[in-house]
Amino acid sequence: MILSTLGVDNTAAGVQHVFQESIENWNGPWEHGNPVGVAVTINRYNVGRSADGKQSLRPGVEYMMKRAATPYAACATLVNALHDYAAASIVMVFGSMHWMVIFGGSGDGEPVGESSYTIDGLWVVNPDNGLFRDDKLNAGKPGFAREHVTYESFLYDYFDGGNDGKTTSKPGGQRWGYGDGGEFIVVTHADAEPRGRLALPIAEDALRPPMPIDAAVVQWVLANPVPQLLGAQQRKTRKVRRIDRGDESFFIVPFVKDNKVHVLRFDENGIYRGTAFDMPDEGQFDDRPTGLVVASEKLDLKLSDADMVNVPLVWAPTEESGSPYKPFYALKTKEGNEYASLSGGIAEFDDPTKQAFDAQVV
Repeated sequence: MILSTLGVDNTAAGVQHVFQESIENWNGPWEHGNPVGVAVTINRYNVGRSADGKQSLRPGVEYMMKRAATPYAACATLVNALHDYAAASIVMVFGSMHWMVIFGGSGDGEPVGESSYTIDGLWVVNPDNGLFRDDKLNAGKPGFAREHVTYESFLYDYFDGGNDGKTTSKPGGQRWGYGDGGEFIVVTHADAEPRGRLALPIAEDALRPPMPIDAAVVQWVLANPVPQLLGAQQRKTRKVRRIDRGDESFFIVPFVKDNKVHVLRFDENGIYRGTAFDMPDEGQFDDRPTGLVVASEKLDLKLSDADMVNVPLVWAPTEESGSPYKPFYALKTKEGNEYASLSGGIAEFDDPTKQAFDAQVV
């Protein structure tokens, strides 16, 4: 996490919450998230103070917002921050309506001089800023999921830029108004700059034919002995429809161990895309999932065990979920479609397809 790179103890959820609140205090022309505010907040923590605006000392490690015209240039900058300065970076994702922290990565080669190098995967801290109409279950539980994401998935699923004032706005994207094409936003070490020649990602699905998801999971787990998965209990694989991309879907595969859930993510062709680690096991992937049990009570629905298997999961990046590992159940009620989080919170969610499970109303 960013705070740990500055020597700030960030283990307590309260510290994370104060950090996020302080970012919001620094307003700018952004509806969701504020990269300048993030940079200012980090610099305030650098001098040992919260972001109260009263500290005027120059920070020991200065962060600043940097904009790039391509995601590759922005990624080269954050790689340089990691490689040369051991500094984490913040990136604006999902049309710049959400922010994430990049604190590590892997690849081949060295990002120096004119040499070529690759990014295979990135380590991410993803803040859970979900807001629900019924927030009692979520009160006092700010979450920060640790994710591994492949470079290809980071570019395709997360880092899609904002709107620089010239291009057509993406769904949920924000219009920066600079007009110079710099729509890919990174908040990072002030001295970090692109180094070397970053290679384009290799499309893995072009290298092998599609594979059934069960076989793909077995193959990946055997080839990647992740400690968190050793001895873990695999739960039911779930298909999630990405409703902002037509009929596109992906799979999430949960593993439970020591009261934690680790979730693998694969695309429709069985290609590994990422993992979310150490999510609290709150029964969200049980045979009778917590989210559906709680939501059915709130919405006066009767769901049998067989029904619960058939309730579809949907997802798109929204204010209520900045992570594909936190999709929504789509339920049809007498008032219309309702969408429930994995914990049962009822979400304000726009589903243009209007496809939902027709549950029996009590």
